[in-house]
Amino acid sequence: MTRRKADKGPASKTASRQYIQPRKWHVPPALLYDPAERLEGERVLCESNGDLGLVLWRTVRDVALWAATPPESRDQLFAVGSDALRLARLTAAGLPDAIARPVDTLNSMLMLGGNADADTVMICCLEIAAWARTSARPHTALAFAQAGALASPAFSEAALHTGICAAEAGQAVRAGTWLRRALALARQEKNLAAYTVALSELGSVYEGLAGGIPRAERYDRKAYKAGKRFTLPDARLQALYGLRRIALARGDTAKAERLVGAIGRHERRWRPDRSGRGPDPACPP
Repeated sequence: MTRRKADKGPASKTASRQYIQPRKWHVPPALLYDPAERLEGERVLCESNGDLGLVLWRTVRDVALWAATPPESRDQLFAVGSDALRLARLTAAGLPDAIARPVDTLNSMLMLGGNADADTVMICCLEIAAWARTSARPHTALAFAQAGALASPAFSEAALHTGICAAEAGQAVRAGTWLRRALALARQEKNLAAYTVALSELGSVYEGLAGGIPRAERYDRKAYKAGKRFTLPDARLQALYGLRRIALARGDTAKAERLVGAIGRHERRWRPDRSGRGPDPACPP
């Protein structure tokens, strides 16, 4: 009696596919502290003098503490009556108009304990971080961006902003950990813009690290392809500038010239209003 061969036709293949589990992306942890700091957040104090610095420092530390505490335990974080003390400190600080509302909202949220809205906390932190970036306070920007990312740990754009702020604060290794986290979260969310920008920012970070040029080139190439595929011209342009800098660093002038041509074509197609005005100052050569 001959043994019958197992059916390997289309029906059997279709049946086997239903057991394939969707891929789960591993989200890597990020570096939370600056090893050079003796006191957590001390550079926030250095960047803003007097009461303003103290309010910002206390606020960002309390947000980080709130974010690290399990929701069921947040009601016991702060002492009864501390809301009055918070209000007195905010009044004495004379906060700039640009951050008065988000700082006040953050302190109100903290007093709600487990009932505080994580998305509101995250948005307020990113607003303060944006103000700090424009007012030459890079470490304050990093501290608040990171606090926002901790408050909403599954949101890729918060992780992305933290990575960018870390790079601007001169903490390349820390920036790389946050950008890789943003990359994984963006995959999960299918946030194509955050995914592409994270690739491009990783290229810039590794470009400045010793021995990082090969990895920088890989990330820039991926960012270029993603920018083209998802129609994100700004990220694609930033990747082109990164590839040109790498070519120049390697002494490959022929490739650098070809990339200049690609940059020019990209500018004429996507930024016709900038024709003849030179490169975008946001993406230096």
